[in-house]
Amino acid sequence: MAIPKRKRFRVTRDNSFVTCFPYACPTTGKDKWRFGWRKRETEKWRYVTAATKAEIEALAWEKLGEVAEGFVWSALEAATR
Repeated sequence: MAIPKRKRFRVTRDNSFVTCFPYACPTTGKDKWRFGWRKRETEKWRYVTAATKAEIEALAWEKLGEVAEGFVWSALEAATR
């Protein structure tokens, strides 16, 4: 088993956190970053993927802010927004 070259990290905001982890795209094989989130335990997991570590860190910070506010606008379809 190979040792991963990139390590996962956490982004924390308002007593909540998400863990960002390395991800290899199955179709292109490119190395990317990803985190999963869900608003409630009964909901399905949703994933956000980005190409760079800085980009995924910024997206995770924004998502944690939306979840803390109580309503996640980005989870809605474009027509509903």
